[in-house]
Amino acid sequence: MPFQPLVFILARTMAQRQGVSDQEANRLGVVGAVLRPPALGLVAAAAIARRETPAAPQLTRMVEVPDLIDEDSDDAALELKKFNLGMFAFGARGPGPIISQSPPGGTPVPEGTIVNVEIG
Repeated sequence: MPFQPLVFILARTMAQRQGVSDQEANRLGVVGAVLRPPALGLVAAAAIARRETPAAPQLTRMVEVPDLIDEDSDDAALELKKFNLGMFAFGARGPGPIISQSPPGGTPVPEGTIVNVEIG
């Protein structure tokens, strides 16, 4: 199997852009350079690099739950939406004042959390 220097450079560069270590990029460059046809070598090196790249941690933004006690339920829903929070209302039917909430106001929670509110 003849070594293809141009394919080595391309495969190595693709691997580096995927975020693998220099040592791993060199290894993938060699893999790409010896496989035939050269396009297969590039595809194989890119696929391995994707598999070897560590996944980025999913960072969930934390927000503080607003204090909703005594607010109108319709206003509370709009307030929660500003913080990317949801609302589950129970108690009295229709709009009305909120008499309790969980989690309480001031609690840090991940975006997307559902705030339970009791309408009085």
